[in-house]
Amino acid sequence: MLAARGDLVAASAQSADKLQALGHGIRAYPVDVTDAALMAETASRIEAELGPIELAIFGAGTYQPM
Repeated sequence: MLAARGDLVAASAQSADKLQALGHGIRAYPVDVTDAALMAETASRIEAELGPIELAIFGAGTYQPM
């Protein structure tokens, strides 16, 4: 929805393959959220390429069968 209205959108996931399926207008940034240094580097890269981050939505998690 954001990309469709012209906003610059960056998305991250551990798998680059999943990011490629996101579609037109969304920039993909593969990253492992358990690596704090890599997360900081990725945030800096996003800001360098797209400008200041104005909105961040975090949805990282893990799954374990109960």
